[in-house]
Amino acid sequence: MKARWLGLISCMLMVSVSQAFGPGHGSARANNKSGIVFEQSLTLQAAVARARQTGQAVFVDFQASWCGPCRQLKKTTFQDAAVAQFFNQQFVNLAVDVETGEGPVLAEQFEIKALPTLIILNSRGEVVGRTVGFQSADQLLAFARKALHRL
Repeated sequence: MKARWLGLISCMLMVSVSQAFGPGHGSARANNKSGIVFEQSLTLQAAVARARQTGQAVFVDFQASWCGPCRQLKKTTFQDAAVAQFFNQQFVNLAVDVETGEGPVLAEQFEIKALPTLIILNSRGEVVGRTVGFQSADQLLAFARKALHRL
């Protein structure tokens, strides 16, 4: 099982590095110190319930502590001011470590094959958007807007 994960992660790392240094590298976006606010104490079920109450969607970041592209997302893209503002207004944001808590069960349920995997759910818990690998701020915003149009 670990060998499979390592192989998948190695592939994703190569893709992530190429995306990180592709077009748009060196963008002069302002950083927001607080970044995307991820709910720390919510289960996925509770996040979906909150989304239903607030009229928002759910953004789920499937990640692991050892995942380099996951750490890069947290350090850069998730700290981008425009990304943070958009995601904090539009979504109930949830970070799921695939190795702890409900993470292993959710990783199996959502067929997570590589990290990071970013999923957007509607207020019924149905997947309306899914992307894998490091995303620049512009890529993440485009992905989120496209998913929101599917609600």
